[in-house]
Order: sequence, then structure tokens, then C-alpha cells
Amino acid sequence: MQDYIKKFKKIIVLLCISIIAGGVIMGGYAGIHYIKAGDNKGKHSIDNSKIEIRGNIKEKNGKYIVSEKGGKIIIKMPKQYINKFTYEYESSFFSNSLLHVKKDNIYGVKKNKDIKDEYMQDMPRSVVNIDGKTSSIELEFNDSHNKLKVFNFGIDNSLKLNPMLGGFVSCLTFVFLFLFVFRKENKKYPAVAFFVCSFIAATCLLVLQPPYITGWDEQIHFKNAYLIGCTKEKEPATQALDYYYGNAYMINETTRDNTESVEEKIDYIRVLNTKNHYSGIVADDYTFQINSVGYIFQALFLKIGKIFNMPFYIMWLLGRFSNVLLYSLIMSLAIWVVPIAKRLLCALGMMPLMIYQSTVYTYDITVIAFLILGMCILVREFIRKEEKFQYRWRIAFILCMVLGCLPKAVYFPMILSCMILRKEKFYSKKDAWIFKGFIVVVCFALLASFLLPVLSSPEQSSDTRGGDTNGALQLSYILKQPFAYAVVLGKNVIDTLQDSFMGPKALNSFAYLGDGKYSALCAAFLTGVALTDTYGDKQTKKKTLDISTRIAFLIVFIVTIVFIWTALYISFTEVAEEIIQGVQARYYLPFSFFVYLCIQNKNLKNTISLEKYQLCIMTISNAILFREIGQIVLINKCL
Repeated sequence: MQDYIKKFKKIIVLLCISIIAGGVIMGGYAGIHYIKAGDNKGKHSIDNSKIEIRGNIKEKNGKYIVSEKGGKIIIKMPKQYINKFTYEYESSFFSNSLLHVKKDNIYGVKKNKDIKDEYMQDMPRSVVNIDGKTSSIELEFNDSHNKLKVFNFGIDNSLKLNPMLGGFVSCLTFVFLFLFVFRKENKKYPAVAFFVCSFIAATCLLVLQPPYITGWDEQIHFKNAYLIGCTKEKEPATQALDYYYGNAYMINETTRDNTESVEEKIDYIRVLNTKNHYSGIVADDYTFQINSVGYIFQALFLKIGKIFNMPFYIMWLLGRFSNVLLYSLIMSLAIWVVPIAKRLLCALGMMPLMIYQSTVYTYDITVIAFLILGMCILVREFIRKEEKFQYRWRIAFILCMVLGCLPKAVYFPMILSCMILRKEKFYSKKDAWIFKGFIVVVCFALLASFLLPVLSSPEQSSDTRGGDTNGALQLSYILKQPFAYAVVLGKNVIDTLQDSFMGPKALNSFAYLGDGKYSALCAAFLTGVALTDTYGDKQTKKKTLDISTRIAFLIVFIVTIVFIWTALYISFTEVAEEIIQGVQARYYLPFSFFVYLCIQNKNLKNTISLEKYQLCIMTISNAILFREIGQIVLINKCL
């Protein structure tokens, strides 16, 4: 008991240090910009006499009306420090402009800086971070697709404390202090270390993200979860959901590669909270399906938000937070269960893409987390050959694999990995036959869940997002010319194999927010950990999988890959095309850890102490993750 009290006190101290560090950096950052303003502190309006217009722009009652053909607005002023350049706008659509800013660089030399700015439908203003001595700002409007009104130009050099920056620094500080102070405990309990790090990092990323759709097909997943949890049949949703669902493409296109400010984020939250008070067009016509299992947790948290009448943004965060909690818990269980390569699974689980996926609306997290946990249970049985495959572990294995496959049944071949378990793992020959027979039945049921709809109504299985698709005709090409399709399939898989396991989209992507710069480092790091993580549990004699198990795993993964590509060829690719569309590297995540297990070498032995190795792996993982979060989300979207 005394030991737990001491550890609790240490955690309180770490929290205090982290909060202080965040406060100091937040205050220092605000203070530096405030001091830079010199005599130009505060908020100042820009007089219209300093504004020149060119092209198809007209001025009326102090507002500048930009026609569809575009034009330029040029603001000239005496050189002065500008922290934030602000102006209001009215836009019924989504568009962009390009700001050409003449400002002094770090050497005091005048340089041109181009900043892409965005105009979001129904949003009130733009706040552009300049941070420099500036003599002119030129707004260049190209084809805007609507009449845009801009007005009330101003400069904001007031003292601004940014809680997003403070929170990020506090999270970063706490994680690294936790890893160092509790390094001995983390050596014994790597699953706990992973839970703390992944939970804090993912929650930090969740709060920092812009309050709009950023994930792949997130508008669809959000709508489905919302309709399951918050509305009754035929009941209309709100205008907030309409805004996300109806404008997802334009939101992603307009905000891509843009820098945004914390003020714009707050405006967005206010507008969406207001829209949530009004009934929308989207009505509850959702039919519960097998893949709806992946939405249950998100729907439950959204329901809780609605019951307590939370503001829309808080409810939106709560639904996303359900995936953060699910991911951290299930992956921690997987690390606890697997007897070997725990540090490798920690490193993979902390990759930016994995953490990012846990912060958006998607059923991919249910698929990834439960399939990894299920396969870790199986690895445990292959490593501990002398132990019987107990019934509780069998139930856990089947439950995890089924939960992981229900949203995406194409992963069903992974369940067949257990078929090569030796008879010594079972209590009798009859016991082995019953278990393996049940596994076959489960696999056929999962196969039927996605194959029968394709065979019975191929036209409904087609996805129009892929273009002129036709599931029935595509399937006939495969069945009539299997060898030709085998060539097409093989070429597509081989051409994308490296990127699927080690490319930016496999490890270091934040979807529509952008890809990280350290993708090569992530791939090299994981490969290095796979080769050097030669530790195992105390009761585990073997530290690597045997050759026969590796071969069986690889065969199963190849079959799974074939099903993934074939499913997308039928539903998402135009008829008779040789390039298969729609397959993304993240679809390989459920089995990538086990592929890394297959490259381990039993002759390599790591002589570094486990405490130092654990600290090193977790420190590097978190350093990569927080660096990418800081660059892609904090700097680009929150300052």
C-alpha cells in the first residue's frame, strides 16, 4: 500500500510539473509576440484608404464584393509588426485565396511569403498568422465559384494565451517524465506504459484537431454512428450533421495544406453548436447491418452526449473519444497477452497513423484492435507449446476475431491461422476436431456475409465513388478469365507492397491533414525493433515463432490480401481496368505486426538491459509521434 501511495504522489508531482511547463511555454509564446509588437500593441482596424482593388472586385458600403472571376485586394502600410491579420467574410460556398505577404525574414531582409487562406461556408472570419514586420498584404482571388464579400480588415497584436499550445506541451512533458521516472515499472508492465502514452497522446491529438471532418470517409462513419445512437427511425438529424455530411469533400479540399488559427477553430465550434439547434435534411433511414458492430461504442458515447444535452462540439469529441479509449484498452491487452515482441507492438501501436485513426470516426479501430488482440492470443499458444489451449482463451480468441471481422469480413482468413495448432494443445483428438470444425463454420459464415450480397445483387455492392463500377460485370470477368485477373492482382499487390508496409500511408499519415515527414524513419525504426526485440515473458522459453508457424501466417496473410484487393476490384474499380482502385495501406495494419514477427531471427540476441531498451523504444516512439502532431496539427491548425 505504501508503494502505491508513493507512486500516486509521484504522478501528482509529474502532473504539476507538466501543467507548469505548459503554462510557462504558453505564456512565453504569447509574451514574445506581444513584445514584438512594440508600440503597435492591441487590435487595429485597417483604413479603407490603404486598400487598393484590382480585377472583378467592387466596393459597396465598406464591403468588397469579389465576383466569380476573382481579382486582387492590395493593402499597403508603413512597415510594422503584425502577429495576426484579420478580416470578416460572407461566403455561401467553399473557396480559397492566396495571400502574398511582404515581410522581413529572420535576417531582416524583405521577402515574399505566400499563405493559402480558406473561406468556409457560413463561417464569419479569417485570422491569418503573419508574425513579422510587414509592409504589404495582397489577397489574390481566383475562381471562387460564388460572390464572396470581405470586409473589416484589421491587425491583432493583443496578448493571446493559447491553451492548445499549453495543453500540447503539458502532455508531451508528462509522457516523457512518466517514461523516465517510472522506467523500472514500465519494464515490468509495458502494457501499462503503452496505455498511458497512447491515451495521453491520442487525447491530445483529439483536442488539437480541427472541429471538422479530417478522416477517410469520416462523414459516413459519423452519420452512421449518430443515426444509430441519437435518432429514431425517420427522425431528422441536425443541421450540424448536414454540414459535415453534405460538405465533406469541399471541407477537405478547401482546408488541404492550409494553415489555420485557433480563433478560426473557436468560430467553427460556435457555428456548429448553433446549427445543432435546428433540424436538418438528413433523416434516420439507417438499417442496422453486420458492419454496424464497429459503430456501437461511438454511438453509445454520442448518445451519452445527447442525454446530457452537451454542446455539439463536446458531443462530437465524445464520440471520437470512444475510439481513443477502445484503442488504448484493447491494444494494451494485446501487449499484455503476447509473450514475445511486446516492445515491437508498443512501437507499432504508437505510430502516428495508428494513433490518428483512434481519434476519428471509423470502424477501422474496432477491426485493427480486436484482430491484433485475437492474433496475439494465438501467438501466445504457438509460443507456449507445452500448455493446453484453455477454453477461456479459445472463447477470447474467437470473440476478438469475430468482432474484428464483422465490420470488414474480408479479414476472415486470419482466423484460419489457428488450424495449424498441434494436437498437443488440445485435451483430446475430439476436442481438437470440435474446435477446428467450429472455426471453419465461423469462417464460412463471415465469408457468406460479404460474398452472398455480391452474388445475389452485384449492382448494390458497387461503390459509385470508384466511378462507373458494375459489380456483376466485374465479377464475370474474374470468373471467366481467372488467369488474367491473377496477373492484374499480382501486379497491383507487388507494385504497392513496399508502400503498404513502410510508406507514409502505412505508418505516418493524418489522412486529409497531411502526411508526416518521418515515414522512412518510422519504417527503419520498426524494422530495427523487430530485429532487436528478443525479450520474452519469464515463463516463455521460446522468443520467436518457428518456421512452420511463420510460413502458415504468411500464407494466411497473402490470402487475406487477395480478398482485400478482390473486394475493392469488384466494388470500387471500373470494369476491366488493370489498376485496382480503393486499396489503402492502412488495410494492412491488422496483420502488419505479425509480418514483422516473421522476420525475427532467433540467433540475434539483445544484450541491452530490458529497462534501458524499454525506455529507448518508448522514448523514440513518442518523440516521432509528438513531433508529427506538433508540426501537422499544432503549428498548422492551432496557433
